[in-house]
Amino acid sequence: MVVGIGRHPDATLLPDIAAVPGFRGAAVPMDWPPAGVAAALSGRGVLHMGYAGYPGAPACPDRLARARQLRKRVRLLANICPMHCRCFFKETDHELRDRFWRQGEELNSTL
Repeated sequence: MVVGIGRHPDATLLPDIAAVPGFRGAAVPMDWPPAGVAAALSGRGVLHMGYAGYPGAPACPDRLARARQLRKRVRLLANICPMHCRCFFKETDHELRDRFWRQGEELNSTL
């Protein structure tokens, strides 16, 4: 079970959610304190994070900064491929693959 609580304002819920049997990870708001997220998820689950930016841009700088804050403290599951991007931005297969490859490399070099 991976819980999506990306819009909930109360960061104090995460330890209780992480203690639920079958818990494997969570998507949480970007402004939740990194120390609390790391404490709740460390050894219990992954942090699920959307990561892809728009064509030609570096992948979401705020997400990259968040990954840097939490590196070596939690496992990260990054979604580099939102389903809507190819239709919305009209990229060719080659452009799309190249962009995701660059963004994946950017994330890997951060961690």
